[in-house]
Amino acid sequence: MRTINALSSEAVLVGRLQLDRTGPSRRPTLSVSAWCPCCRRSHRIDWPANCPANLDAVVPAGLPEGCLLAGSDVLIGMDPDRANENLATIQHFTERDRAWRTEQGLAGKLAGRARIGPGPASRPIRPA
Repeated sequence: MRTINALSSEAVLVGRLQLDRTGPSRRPTLSVSAWCPCCRRSHRIDWPANCPANLDAVVPAGLPEGCLLAGSDVLIGMDPDRANENLATIQHFTERDRAWRTEQGLAGKLAGRARIGPGPASRPIRPA
């Protein structure tokens, strides 16, 4: 995982983290809604489930066709100016994900899921 501070000249879109419920299981997921200055539209990019949602993390963004940056090496991250809002969303996601796991009988099964946290100390959870 790379961070905003470790980037050189790569294009980075930053935006607001959003909590979603997707798929037939209604499992909570995260996405970032970011304004694109090239096509002057907002893009909603799913945050990878296997990547910790840290405030300074950046991940590759698969931009939709029609965007002038589609096919380019573009990264997406969370807007530092909205750190408090994004942190609250991360915490809300953690609570919702825990509740969803309990409903599904998966409370103790965290293999393959990343721990979601506010800083670079987050690491993948290993099964016991």
